[in-house]
Amino acid sequence: MKKIKVLALTLVFAFAALGGAYALWFDELYVNATAKTGIVDLEWTGLKAVDPEPNYTGYDGDVYGTDQNRDGLDTMDPGNKNDNKNIGSLSAEIKKSPKSENAGDQDKVSRFDKLQMSLKNGYPGYQEYVDVKIKNVGTVPVKFEEPLFEGVPAWLLVDICEQTNADYIPFDLTAVQVEPGEEVPIKIVCRVIEDLGDGAICPQNATASFSISLKGVQWNEYDFDLVDEIQFPRKDNFPYPPDEPEV
Repeated sequence: MKKIKVLALTLVFAFAALGGAYALWFDELYVNATAKTGIVDLEWTGLKAVDPEPNYTGYDGDVYGTDQNRDGLDTMDPGNKNDNKNIGSLSAEIKKSPKSENAGDQDKVSRFDKLQMSLKNGYPGYQEYVDVKIKNVGTVPVKFEEPLFEGVPAWLLVDICEQTNADYIPFDLTAVQVEPGEEVPIKIVCRVIEDLGDGAICPQNATASFSISLKGVQWNEYDFDLVDEIQFPRKDNFPYPPDEPEV
């Protein structure tokens, strides 16, 4: 009988403990988060060609200018005693890239990525340029990699310069950071040269198709390889003092 009483008392305590565990007070905290990535997107804008078409169609045409102000006359080198004439032309047009991420980038805001330039009736000494701006229409600061020139013929010089008429100043795009909404004005200059070296000269009736690629990347990944893992300690502009109370 004594054993039965002990067993009954043990069961009472066991059920009491079970009830206490079941009735434990508790609360839960939740995290509901929204994550949205930014946009890297550039476009051409503010285009101005200084010597666009039409150029002359023969010496019975507009060889001395396209209108009464003689606009369109080719620029001559300093000290050249010969007359300016309207012979060559350098036209340009901003175009949209194909609507596809396979076109070479991931446009989300603007597809005005293509600057189409056309030099016609060029000759040794012909030099003209177009003024244009690169605009950051995205939401992330951008830096530029080294410009890539492809297909430029030996008889043509092409360079990217600052937008100034005072001096020839090459523009180092790799030193530029473009904030969202900002613009970078540049000048793209073309010059037909005469002496190719080793007795070769600029060919007549020559045609060339070339490209200039200006790749903009997010500023924090420029010249730096990101690691896809959580990183601590970090390069922080606002380090937390050790004695700062936790919130």
